Amino acid sequence: MPATREMLEGEAYWGRIRLLKRRLYLIEAILIITLGAIVIFFAGGFKASPFFIAINWLLWLILLTFLVIMIESIIFRIIQLRIAKTDSTKHIMTINSMKKATVILIASIVVAILFASPTTVNPMEDVLSFGGVVTADSPQQFLTEDPMGMSKIESIALHSESGATVYLVTQHDYEQNQSWSFLSSVALNSRTNVDPDLIIEMPRIGYMYLYLLLDGNASPLGAAADFTLDRTFSSTLTAFLPAIALTFSLVNGAWIIYLWPLRKKYADKSIYK
Repeated sequence: MPATREMLEGEAYWGRIRLLKRRLYLIEAILIITLGAIVIFFAGGFKASPFFIAINWLLWLILLTFLVIMIESIIFRIIQLRIAKTDSTKHIMTINSMKKATVILIASIVVAILFASPTTVNPMEDVLSFGGVVTADSPQQFLTEDPMGMSKIESIALHSESGATVYLVTQHDYEQNQSWSFLSSVALNSRTNVDPDLIIEMPRIGYMYLYLLLDGNASPLGAAADFTLDRTFSSTLTAFLPAIALTFSLVNGAWIIYLWPLRKKYADKSIYK
């Protein structure tokens, strides 16, 4: 056998494959960091005050890159199976690959179910929702989204037995003029009377601080209103994540189906059982 052929089939060829994999993964890591910085600071609406970093957009980039890396790993494994010299080596490689693929398959299915089904999503969103009491002397401040863009406030539910008048205003307007006449004119909610209930749909105004205020002049003396800020997950978690998880499961399922007959084939002559 020529020396060049021995090298290709020997350790030198394996070393070249490992080196190629490391270089490819390094390039992809640099790509993630570079594109991630662009997404966060330019396309993701990064803010220092109030702090906001668009992890939801970064998650798209990371998961898509992981999908590409996973497919590359499968291709490299197929090459390694073809150049491996013994059936025992090939048998161990197929077993290890099937175990890894099975773990990823199960984890992907679990993630897809968790974030695609209202049965599981709604309880998780309920945990994120929170509330309190607003009075004329205690305005409530909150952010329209979480600082990583993974959830947002969809609506505000209010209840008051005595009745109340409430305004939802931006931080800028609140700090500009705190007179009730001005605040009522710039309120984001068209309906202001809580009698005894009111649902305020959150306007699409981006990431910022809002104030929930109870008008002391237009409300009964000592009036108070219970409120609940209803949060929902972003579409990244409820649409993209289940879709990419399903893709992961399909790829790994197909990989297991491909490996299954090979494992049986190599098991007959393998010294490992």
